[in-house]
Amino acid sequence: MRDTMASTSNDLPVRQLVLGANLAQMRSRCGVSPLHAAATARVGTDELARWESGQAPPPAKGLQHLMRLYGQPPAVHDVLARWATASPDDGTRHGLVDAASGCQARLAALELYAVRIQAFSNYTVPTLVRSSAYADNLERMRSSVLLGLTGPRRWRRPVVTGPHSWEHVDVILDASVLTRGFDVDPGNDHPLADQLKYLCKVVHDQRADIRIIPTGTGYAMDVEDSDLLGLTLPGPQNASVWVQTTPDSVTYINGPRSQEHQRAFDGLSTRAEARPLSAVLLHQAAAACTARQVAQQ
Repeated sequence: MRDTMASTSNDLPVRQLVLGANLAQMRSRCGVSPLHAAATARVGTDELARWESGQAPPPAKGLQHLMRLYGQPPAVHDVLARWATASPDDGTRHGLVDAASGCQARLAALELYAVRIQAFSNYTVPTLVRSSAYADNLERMRSSVLLGLTGPRRWRRPVVTGPHSWEHVDVILDASVLTRGFDVDPGNDHPLADQLKYLCKVVHDQRADIRIIPTGTGYAMDVEDSDLLGLTLPGPQNASVWVQTTPDSVTYINGPRSQEHQRAFDGLSTRAEARPLSAVLLHQAAAACTARQVAQQ
């Protein structure tokens, strides 16, 4: 189940990695070839590749040319220009907080650029494991930024917690899913029954392998009121960036702190690997919930 990200990621400033991923996604979205983009920026394709992979920031003129080519507004240009010109010693080498307008779109660009994604969600209930009746009873999610878990057609197959690849998804759920709905009033069994029935269908249709941890998630690091993404970026160095999200900001992390998150995530995955697939538990919980509903009628 575990699909470990590179634990020895390079020491590139995290702002360069995020900047480069955004440049690559802008070019791809606009259908511009590397040759055309490089010519517009007055550089060779090798230098453009260095910018897009985060190995070097683009100079002011080069970035300006690309922003014009990609049709980006001044506000986006200003954010990327700040990242490109930040001093290596300004404290943002391994941590970058993006609280400017459009931070969700910049996170989405990094998600789409990544080749491997892992996620830990405290407060976001992904559509893959959320029935419609369940969703109707949910309070407003505390994080609206984790687009990979909540937005349609973001990742090919969404993931709650667990390693993600393009071919397969593993989902780890807390045992509370068997007895109560997330943010649903106690005693309201209808959304819980609908949710359990839906999870049984997810398993039956082989949309995901679900494992249930019986004693709480126990993530080994404090992520407070946020969701957490681990992204492996393409390229020979396989740079890793962990992303902590809140409703108002996105924090990008690499270096030692990123490695701590990876170790904690691997520990969580190891616990789940020891558990069997949860089809039987889900069917038992669904039957018990249905029996309670019948008894209450």
